[in-house]
Parts: sequence; C-alpha cells; structure tokens
Amino acid sequence: MNFRGLFFKYGTPALIAAACLTAGCGSGKSILFCEGVSPEGEGINCGTRFETGDLTALIKPKKPFGVKSIEIRIQDSKSKKDSFIEKITAGVKPEDERAVVNLSFYREGKFRVMAVEKDEVLAEGDIEIVDF
Repeated sequence: MNFRGLFFKYGTPALIAAACLTAGCGSGKSILFCEGVSPEGEGINCGTRFETGDLTALIKPKKPFGVKSIEIRIQDSKSKKDSFIEKITAGVKPEDERAVVNLSFYREGKFRVMAVEKDEVLAEGDIEIVDF
C-alpha cells in the first residue's frame, strides 16, 4: 500500500479525532467545576472530583443566555430524571456566554448539575464529591 492509501486509512481518522479534541466535539454545553475563577474568567483547578465543601461552577453554554436568570438544578446521578436535590436561581446577563455560580456539596456522591432556562438544558456537567 502506498503512502496515500495509508494516510486515508489511518491518518484521516487520527486527524478527525484530533480536531474533535481540539475543537470540543459534542454538544458544546458544559459546566466546569473549579476551586475558583481568575479575574480573566478562567477556571482555577478545575476537575470532576472534589472533597465536600464549596466550589465554583463555570457555566459555558453553546450560545449567549438570552435571559436575565437561569435555574441550576442539582440531581443525584442515581435518581429519576425529574428528581432534584436542589434548585438555585442564578442571575445572568442575556448577552453573556458564561456565568459563575457558587455551589456547596456537603454530601458524598455523584451528581449531575444542569443550567436550565424554561426546561431547555443550556449546559450540564457531572461531578463526584468525596469526603477524605
């Protein structure tokens, strides 16, 4: 097999995978969980596993919010679809494409956090809380 054949067989899928990782393939709806946020608006020490306590959620929907407030819904990963542990209203600017919300987790477990506006999920993320 010549170089061209090898490239199309192995190189093309590798390039597509690299592009997806770089560009963020998927829904583009994300919530980052961080220890804080820099003055520039970037998350500090972000991850998906934290000790019990307070943390910051950096909400980054695919498009501007378009409203003045959103609802943050926290759900135990094992619970039913419409069963929420907590619901928080957060103020946002309609033209903004990110928001910062402080969250408190004092119970161990795996949770799904969703930013919602009129039952449309704008962003979501999963987090695990452990108690050391």
